[in-house]
Amino acid sequence: MSISKALILAGLLVPTATLAAPADPLRDLRMEVAALQIDHALELTPQQAQAMLPILREARARADALKARREAALPAVEAALRQAIADLKASGTVSPATVQAMKAARGAAAGAARDEFKSFFQQTRAILTPAQAKAMKTLELGIAVDPTDPPDGAPGAGQAEAGPRPGMRFLKLVAVISEPFLALVQARAARAG
Repeated sequence: MSISKALILAGLLVPTATLAAPADPLRDLRMEVAALQIDHALELTPQQAQAMLPILREARARADALKARREAALPAVEAALRQAIADLKASGTVSPATVQAMKAARGAAAGAARDEFKSFFQQTRAILTPAQAKAMKTLELGIAVDPTDPPDGAPGAGQAEAGPRPGMRFLKLVAVISEPFLALVQARAARAG
């Protein structure tokens, strides 16, 4: 499965709470960590920040609109999922009518969102230097902890996790349009004045 298909699938399967959730202190702290990591990796100039700020705000507005569409579709998605369960129990397969009901419930939001965010990435890449784009591409967000890594002081402690973590690109998107990152970009943009 290609990365873009995996991201689309993740976007459809990830709860709407991923884009914006009610107060969750741990999620808020994770977003702040990610925002600061991106800010330090990019080190936007004030001019870059000024150019990027309206793009980020537009992407945030689009994400909020997508969240609202998903929330509005939840009853229809739930009904389609319940019908899929009934179909599977009755015949072992999901009926074409149920598949069609799921497609209708989700609407064209997934394809439209993919296109909108693809445009967002193209606009932001145009502002970044090649070194900044590379830094963003290779940046691992969060605090990577290998669950098999022994506690501090034990043999082998402190070894970093190897390889990219699944969903990192999606996490970067969420972090880049988060309130903490927008605040950091706005502060950098204000230095241009």
